[in-house]
Amino acid sequence: MANAGEYPYNENKEVTAMEPYRIRIVYTTDIHGQLTPYNFAIRGRTSKGLSRLKTFLDQLEGDRITIDGGDILQGSPLIDLWISKNPRGICPVSAILNHLGYDYVNIGNHEYNYGREILEAYTSALEAKVICGNVYRNNVPDYPGYIVRTLPNGIRIGFVGAITQAVPGWEKPANIKGVTFEDAFVYLKRTVAELRDRVDCIVILYHGGIEKDIPTGLPIGPKTSENEGYKIAKHAGADVILTGHQHRNIIDRIDGKCIIQVTDQASAFALLELTFEREGSGWRFAGCDAEMRSLDIYASDVATEALVADLAAETDVVLDRVLMRLRGEGLVVTDAFSARRDNHPIFKLMNDAQLWRSGAMLSSASLPNEVPGLKSQVTMRDVAATFIYPNSLLILEIDGRRLKAALEKTAEYFALGPDRTIIINPSHFRPKIEHYNYDVFAGVAYTIDVSKPQGSRVSNIRYKRRSVKDDDVFTIALNNYRAGGGGQYEMFKDAKFLKEITSTTADIVVEYLVAHRDYQSRKTKYPIIVTSAPRD
Repeated sequence: MANAGEYPYNENKEVTAMEPYRIRIVYTTDIHGQLTPYNFAIRGRTSKGLSRLKTFLDQLEGDRITIDGGDILQGSPLIDLWISKNPRGICPVSAILNHLGYDYVNIGNHEYNYGREILEAYTSALEAKVICGNVYRNNVPDYPGYIVRTLPNGIRIGFVGAITQAVPGWEKPANIKGVTFEDAFVYLKRTVAELRDRVDCIVILYHGGIEKDIPTGLPIGPKTSENEGYKIAKHAGADVILTGHQHRNIIDRIDGKCIIQVTDQASAFALLELTFEREGSGWRFAGCDAEMRSLDIYASDVATEALVADLAAETDVVLDRVLMRLRGEGLVVTDAFSARRDNHPIFKLMNDAQLWRSGAMLSSASLPNEVPGLKSQVTMRDVAATFIYPNSLLILEIDGRRLKAALEKTAEYFALGPDRTIIINPSHFRPKIEHYNYDVFAGVAYTIDVSKPQGSRVSNIRYKRRSVKDDDVFTIALNNYRAGGGGQYEMFKDAKFLKEITSTTADIVVEYLVAHRDYQSRKTKYPIIVTSAPRD
């Protein structure tokens, strides 16, 4: 079967006939390019880094299986530089994973950010096996969907992999041309049923999150197909479920099934221990214990860092390039929430650049959760650390009705606290922080009144001092993630597509600043967030 693979386990270890057998799983996910402790944004070392895991692995005794859950390619200027070199030499991510001895990896949604060539350069250089069965290219499985690992004592463990099927809603169409994503739950349930009688234990690798509060079973956040970990644990029939995508530390049980998630940027890993007991002539899975380990207690492995040292040094040289000196208000971001509440001038820079590059009537700008912003002397380092996602710019045609819906959606970011001060809506930080789903719009004036109910907060919507009507027609520039409906901005999904500008946000901002060396940063007058409450 094209979707399967079987690999024996080669540890030479004798197991006493009647004693339980235990094997460990070391699990990481959502590394986002943090291969070493070095942080290019601050040009200094941090407590994170996958190179720290090598120190732990060298100390770990006994049988183990090492797994990564995906989203490892995107997030580092070092990897961006390697990609820009077209690419030259072995993928640095593959080199690190090979050095650490990873056995299996899943594919994350950000692995598709750079197109097929880069994804294949990464996967083809891996010594680990890729397991991700619900991805099809021209109707043919792209990767094995499961692998059965047979241990020397006869224990058989099935590993089944899948990715959230929500990828097409976020990714550039050119990057996933010919690729389809089967519903992850449907695929996993079917495949687990096929494997169940052939193995002693099934471990699911799911690059997606957990959509419900585990103790209560109550939904968390909007109902979408993006995260289905709770449903998978409850109904897919596996014994252990390894999730990701939401960047949370979770060790819990759903109907006795162990469900795990690990936070991002190589700051922690999960250590699982699977126990098997003799049953007749075979084995029975007896349970899973797990703990979360912080990586900051382990020294970074020097040999691992050496694998990317030359590329890191070259990256630093590129990032130190000075673009210009800003005039006016500073663009340093010190707090993610207040930057949005107070309409930080960096949003105006983004919108100015997007309007300049696209020629659109309107623009919509959003920022990643935590960014440093730009110092008065703007370097490539600041730009790369602030505009981290390789999104392209799309121009859509929308009417006034869609515009109003988008403005109401962005206004959902705010709420009133107990003392009636403006706070972030809890739906935007649980189950994960989503500052990035707040947009600032340019080319149109509007007022947000947080004291009003959601869906009725936005008023005084004006284009060139004229009130916007439902049938007014506009062109709008926005990133491909938002244009595809990402962040539940569904009003954009089926809007008329006009064109795509493949330059990234970082590239567009750099081009704009170079062309406008006298650029003076300042806030726009809108949006004005008004409420009867005082601000904190």
